[in-house]
Amino acid sequence: CTRMCLDKPPQPPDDVKPAVQAQRKIPKEKEEPPLKATEIENLESDKVKKLIKQYEEETGKYAIWRGTNTVAFKKRLKGEKVYDHLRPFKDIPIVKDIIKSKDSHYDILLIDDDLSTLRLLTTYFKSKGVTCTAVTSGTQGLEELENNHPKVVLLDIILPDIDGFEICKKIKSNQKLKNIPVYFISTIPSSEVEKHLAETKADGYILAPFAFSDFDGILDLLG
Repeated sequence: CTRMCLDKPPQPPDDVKPAVQAQRKIPKEKEEPPLKATEIENLESDKVKKLIKQYEEETGKYAIWRGTNTVAFKKRLKGEKVYDHLRPFKDIPIVKDIIKSKDSHYDILLIDDDLSTLRLLTTYFKSKGVTCTAVTSGTQGLEELENNHPKVVLLDIILPDIDGFEICKKIKSNQKLKNIPVYFISTIPSSEVEKHLAETKADGYILAPFAFSDFDGILDLLG
């Protein structure tokens, strides 16, 4: 028995081209979330830190934060929009809560179609260090409440689209909004307003013309 040992494999003749082997594409591995959450020590909002921690605990996945220390970045910090999760996580309920949550970026929502009243009250509250947002219709007020939870709502009864009684009912029947105190501001006689307090579940009312001292109770609520 003869055994041949070849140092090199046999080579094809020069005039014969080697067959081209088909190359199989190897699929790329899916990227997995990092083992650790990105540092969030620069975040200025304790609320956001708490929400991110809650998200991580409930999902077992880590929050991903992308951002740099630019002016725009710092502005986002103050607005509490300081999260950017991996796309697959964005439909998780807790993430939706984080994204939508402004949670009292201001103290009072004013709903009144009288511009002079709005200017007067916003100027007064600002002098007291109270932040407020003003809208001139019931529809705008309800839209504002979809994503914002002020600490108090001051509501005119006579509005161009939806009356204040109906707006108050909508607020108080909403599970997320029902605990927000709602106070009517109106020129309607007190006897007429009081008829609707029970059905609307309003927390009180202030009659116009009013004095600034009439809002002392509101300021006390804001602490």
